[in-house]
Amino acid sequence: MSMYHKVMLAPELTDHTEQVVQAFYSACPKMETEVFLVHVIESESDVNEDSGYYKKVYAQLEAIKNDLFKAGYDDVKFILKSGSIYDVILDSVEENDIDLTMLYSHKKGLIKSKLLGSTTFDIARSTTVPLLIIKGEETHALWRKILVPTDFSSKSLAALNVIRNVREIVEEVVFAHIVERSRNQEQLSEKLELAKVMSEELVEELNVFGIKSSYIIKHGVPSKEICNLIDEEGVSLTFTAKTGAGLVKGLLMGSTAQNVILNSNGPIFIMPDGNDDVE
Repeated sequence: MSMYHKVMLAPELTDHTEQVVQAFYSACPKMETEVFLVHVIESESDVNEDSGYYKKVYAQLEAIKNDLFKAGYDDVKFILKSGSIYDVILDSVEENDIDLTMLYSHKKGLIKSKLLGSTTFDIARSTTVPLLIIKGEETHALWRKILVPTDFSSKSLAALNVIRNVREIVEEVVFAHIVERSRNQEQLSEKLELAKVMSEELVEELNVFGIKSSYIIKHGVPSKEICNLIDEEGVSLTFTAKTGAGLVKGLLMGSTAQNVILNSNGPIFIMPDGNDDVE
């Protein structure tokens, strides 16, 4: 089973640290995974190893590192820098050849910053590697039930490369296609029929790999329908792409991808441009 090799965790060192760590265990079961724990220090003076704040943060990271060691991950490094979260995370990704970033995001914080912009969205827009946004409390079984919203473009199906690589631990995959606009009932029927045929092909493809899968086709506003499905189907992880035809057009304000990140209640795995393959 091949997975991501260099993973960066951005725990907040708060009550949600455990959710990030549990999500990491689930997302990256390969013990050889190289782990980077990044923490951004607001004051440049606190980066000094003699400062009380630095010592406190370092001790907290050491506790996480010890838990990772006990779980079997023996290659853990710290990244302690001052600056903006956005700059530190993106710079660290590039400097350390990170191939997956994981961070926790508060739904309340995202909604509050909807009109002002948010660090999460800025990172999602700019990162060149996959980004796993952790939300909610139940993060220990990400591969239990995966939702893959798709417009049948290659970008929206980039998740399949990840899913196939971890097929031994994936329990179920649900494809979702939302028909958004139709001029009349005849065109709607044609779109629904075409979606049915293409969805059945996707299900058959995963069946070849021994992965239980199904599909759901709905008519409505994509972001609303996807968020509803996440709750109704008890989804443990939802994939989305930054760009693509129709369903996802980049993380611009008002796009399906951004609205799903804003309003969904579970973890979101964002696949970036040009990173569809996992070695």
